[in-house]
Amino acid sequence: MREAFSVLVVEPNSLFREGLCRILRAAHFRVAKDAPAIDPILLQSSGDNIDLLLLIGAGTDHREAIRQIELFKEKYSNGRVAVLADRHRPNEILATFKSGANAYFMQNTPCDAFVRSLDLVMRGQTLIPAEILASFMVQGDVAESVPRDVAAVAIPAQAAPPRPGAPKLSAQETRILQYLIAGDSNKVIARKIEIAEATVKVHIKAILRKIQVHNRTQAAIWAMNNNSLHSGIVTNINGKGGFNVA
Repeated sequence: MREAFSVLVVEPNSLFREGLCRILRAAHFRVAKDAPAIDPILLQSSGDNIDLLLLIGAGTDHREAIRQIELFKEKYSNGRVAVLADRHRPNEILATFKSGANAYFMQNTPCDAFVRSLDLVMRGQTLIPAEILASFMVQGDVAESVPRDVAAVAIPAQAAPPRPGAPKLSAQETRILQYLIAGDSNKVIARKIEIAEATVKVHIKAILRKIQVHNRTQAAIWAMNNNSLHSGIVTNINGKGGFNVA
């Protein structure tokens, strides 16, 4: 079980909400509550767990979804928020992030990538599909509207074949990437594959160099999209408001 945090699932469509709960429980998330909407009574019954993730469906009324996010953040200021939507209108997405959201996913996101992305959200990452970030770049709004440490994950509706010229990783490096996705430390990885911790560090440095990212989290995101799981690109906004594309 993922004991570090609980999930509050809010989705107006009962069939879709039940499907989300089943996906999360199958992935060993702890679903604290599920409901069609947030209200003060629901928040009171959710307990005082500060490590709470709100997974909310935007539905057809985006303003109402934003109002509910704000209600959640009033009680759980350190809580994390992930939004699921069937459309990506830039003005709605900007308003969502300003209200306190930490991730924005489209409903056609592959299940495996979605589950792993939620783990990254709870580890402090802010995630947004790269095609949405691209629309912000065109408008020139991103530097002011989206957090500078946002990591954009391009997740296609279906897995795609490896791109030509993709970096070639060794079997050991590929294996280590899977442990990075799981959030394992160097010490844990070393124990699992029975090598020295210093050797793990060497492998990770090689991985970062080959896939052209700067840290473990970016490597984990890259792995979800490229390493025989899904194809995509990782984009990172740097401290100057520019972009680094792997």
